[in-house]
Amino acid sequence: MTHQSPIYPSENLRQNDDSDVQVSFDPTTESTCERVVLTVADHLDSDPMRLPLLYDVVDPDALDALFDDACSEGGFDTNCSVSFTYANHLVNVYSAGYLTLTATDEPSGPVETVAA
Repeated sequence: MTHQSPIYPSENLRQNDDSDVQVSFDPTTESTCERVVLTVADHLDSDPMRLPLLYDVVDPDALDALFDDACSEGGFDTNCSVSFTYANHLVNVYSAGYLTLTATDEPSGPVETVAA
């Protein structure tokens, strides 16, 4: 099952040789949280409603606000990133306009935040 939506076009899903997934997006016009959930769901070939709540891992409002603020005035601030584990994936979100997924056995939770 490949989930299609205006927020998450599956053709943006790329997988490299290390089984990492990288998806580009525009944090100024798209919800970072929705992009994370839909990317993980698509990668797992799952319905987004069957995934754990993102809220249990990271504050969705804060995540969206962080990337909206980092990218809103004069372009993307490439020095801002957040990493956390979600649904057995290490999720790295970058204000340069992309996120990556790496499969992991780590429990869900925050890992690191880097802001300029």
